[in-house]
Amino acid sequence: MRFELYDSAGGAVKDFKIESYELSSETAAACDGLRLYLYSEKVISDVKTVCAFQNDKKIFYGFTDKLQFSEDSSGYTVFIYARSSAAVLVDNEAYPGQYECPTSRQLWYFHAKPFGFSFGLPEVFSQSEYVVSKGQSCFGAIDKFMQYSCGKRIYVTPENEIRAFETSDEVKRLDTQNIISARATVDKSSVIGRIDYKVNSAEKYVYRLESRFAQENGIASRKLINLSSLPVWQREAEAHRQITDSLENYYTVTVSLAADTELSLADRVSLSLERLGVSGVFTVCSIIRSKNSGGIKTTLTLRKEIDGELINYVAEQEF
Repeated sequence: MRFELYDSAGGAVKDFKIESYELSSETAAACDGLRLYLYSEKVISDVKTVCAFQNDKKIFYGFTDKLQFSEDSSGYTVFIYARSSAAVLVDNEAYPGQYECPTSRQLWYFHAKPFGFSFGLPEVFSQSEYVVSKGQSCFGAIDKFMQYSCGKRIYVTPENEIRAFETSDEVKRLDTQNIISARATVDKSSVIGRIDYKVNSAEKYVYRLESRFAQENGIASRKLINLSSLPVWQREAEAHRQITDSLENYYTVTVSLAADTELSLADRVSLSLERLGVSGVFTVCSIIRSKNSGGIKTTLTLRKEIDGELINYVAEQEF
């Protein structure tokens, strides 16, 4: 992997050697995170932007959040932590308000275009109101609308274009020859089995959205939420989003490779690990690319798509 660093004036930072790096990306996280250690014979005290390239393809563009530099007898060791440019949308709060029948382009126009991001989302619209709540980030304002409208999360490319994760029909095969470790995990701890919600502040939590999958697997966790401030269509959509998101890490496989990979987030992968009893098609939800004195390693987290079998009903008895 190749890195380019630029200072606050836009000038290229030169004459450094990469000691180690770790670049992490997740479908559930707005920003990619980069941890970079480098060595230089002269002090490097100003790094504003960082770019990372894989086989000449830019896979990261972001801004330095933290810069540390220390001196020894022969030069300087520099540590950089940077987040991808989506951090601009995460760190800026959206103006709260209600939109009448908005589109994905309209949400982009108000919450992302002013920061220089281009539009690459599907043309999605709502036939009802959409509320942006106080405290929501600009990223969250767009992301939640897309999840409510079409069930897709958004991400920002290294070219500062906002897109939605698309699951391809193509199923790629993971090369098992480079696997150095693998583990399968069933995690019930974060799964929400049922959400009881109210649509009016004066009422009780009589509306329910329940996961039959969670019930059948012995998960009895319940959450209470007040959705009275949201338009009608957003209420069930928000409850649906929370349960669906909680199921994403129910069954995952983590694979470490002694090589880099061309896989991207949201790719579908066919994997068979007989000794672990793992077989089937999984979705890439996390990629960690790293290099240190031990060499290059890529760690993939693959999740099994879970049908939550959600059912919505009104409780017969209030509580």
